[in-house]
Amino acid sequence: MARLILRIAALALLIVCVVVGADWIVWRIRAARGNGMDEVTVTQVSAAELKRNKEEYYFDGDITITCARSIFPPLTSNGWLPPCWYLRRHTTVVQHI
Repeated sequence: MARLILRIAALALLIVCVVVGADWIVWRIRAARGNGMDEVTVTQVSAAELKRNKEEYYFDGDITITCARSIFPPLTSNGWLPPCWYLRRHTTVVQHI
């Protein structure tokens, strides 16, 4: 029984590694051709903590964020790039100050 669980866990890990690797390769090919990146406009809001566990929100305006046209966020020289599908569904970015 333990061997079966170990084999299933190893297979699941292998599948995850293959999917993430394939997504990264496809993104690198797209980036080399010039269409691996996109820009999404989101609303930036700052949240300040107040007394008694309250928060106050300040509207900072709309900003444009560069994103990757991939399933998973790729690591670049500038850090992790958010996927475009995620930013299009989460159009408000809250920054805690």
